[in-house]
Amino acid sequence: MTIYHIVLIKYIAGATQSQKQAWKDGITALSSTIPQIKEILSGQKLSHVKDGGWNDGVIMKFDNEDDLKVYVDATPHKDYQRATAEQTADKLIFDIKV
Repeated sequence: MTIYHIVLIKYIAGATQSQKQAWKDGITALSSTIPQIKEILSGQKLSHVKDGGWNDGVIMKFDNEDDLKVYVDATPHKDYQRATAEQTADKLIFDIKV
C-alpha cells in the first residue's frame, strides 16, 4: 500500500525568505539521498480561511510503511531536521495509507 507523508510547517516569527527557501530546498533534496522516497510534491501555498496558520508543506510518497520508517531514521533526514530547526516554530506530520 502507498503511504503519503504530509509535512506542514509554521516558521518562526521573523524567519527570512532565505531560511524559508532553505527549508523547502532541503526537504525536497532528501529524495536524492534517501531512495525510499518515491516522490515529493511541493508548490506554492494557496491561502485558505481554515489553513490553521501553516506556512508551507510537502507531500512525500512511499511504497510502504517500512520505507517510511527507513526515511524517519535516515541520517540525511536527521541532519536536515537539525539544519532547519532554527526557523521551525511548529510542524504537523500526517501519514495516510492508500
